[in-house]
Amino acid sequence: MTAAVIISVAGGVVLASDSRSSICEDTPRGRRVLTTHDGARKLVTWGRTLGAVCVGAGSIGGLPLEALVRRAIDRSHAHEGPQAACWRLSERFARELADPALPAHNAKPGFTVLVAGYGAEDRLPSCWRLACIAGVLAPPVQETARLVWAGDGADPIARLVLGHAPQVAVALGKAGLDGDQIRLALRRIADTCGWDPVHPELPLADAADLARGLLRTCAEVARFGPTTGTVGGRIVVRSLSLA
Repeated sequence: MTAAVIISVAGGVVLASDSRSSICEDTPRGRRVLTTHDGARKLVTWGRTLGAVCVGAGSIGGLPLEALVRRAIDRSHAHEGPQAACWRLSERFARELADPALPAHNAKPGFTVLVAGYGAEDRLPSCWRLACIAGVLAPPVQETARLVWAGDGADPIARLVLGHAPQVAVALGKAGLDGDQIRLALRRIADTCGWDPVHPELPLADAADLARGLLRTCAEVARFGPTTGTVGGRIVVRSLSLA
């Protein structure tokens, strides 16, 4: 479990993540945390205008996920912007996942990479998401929200911002609602109970403080949860801007 946040405002973009990593074991009784450490590197920047945070699988083929992300994007390509960088990452991960020498325990990883920043012609930042579920890569998609999060440990952020837990859709489905009804219900809940702390003119320094606060909240929730301590460690924050 881990948590990462990206906040985009007029003055720049903030990337933040915790630094805790966990080794877990799936058992018939559920997932068991074997050990944790606080030295995981999940945030990468290329210059002052492009960065990424990665959560999920700790490594692929023996290389840390962060190292693969860093190597996939040459600093000379940073000016191309988040969209191009996200597609480059997709191509690199597709090659890694197709490697027949990939160890069995790495064959079907799950991870998310959020890429944010500016292209050479951009005046405002953008954020793109690359997700892999059970070894299957989804096409990169652009995030439209100013506050974006990722990671199994980011559930508290979803509850605060959306007004409901991610599992609510599953619960509504089990209660007999169809897809359209579920989507309508979630929109109504978000409109009534949601929280939007980010506006375009929020100062970049305040956006960084907000990111830290959200990750601290995730860490405190994890501290008292059944998988104690799987979010935490040092919070790493980086700000990108054109200035």
